[in-house]
Amino acid sequence: MLYVNGDPLTEPYVPSEYEDLSDFGPMRVPSDSYFVMGDNRSSSNDSRVFGRSPAGLFMDERRSRFGP
Repeated sequence: MLYVNGDPLTEPYVPSEYEDLSDFGPMRVPSDSYFVMGDNRSSSNDSRVFGRSPAGLFMDERRSRFGP
C-alpha cells in the first residue's frame, strides 16, 4: 500500500500480481525531489533502492510504456 501525506493511495493501474507487500518507509520527499516507483513493484529498481531523485534531473513530464 502506498501512502501520500498519510492517506492510502488507490492504484487500480497496478495489477495484483505486481503488488509489493513488503514494508518500506515512511520517507519524507522534499518539494524539490521525486520518489519514483516502477509498476512491477515486487521487483522494480526504483526510489526504494536508489533514493529520492532531485527535480533537476527531469527535463519534462512524460509517460512511457515498454512492451506490448
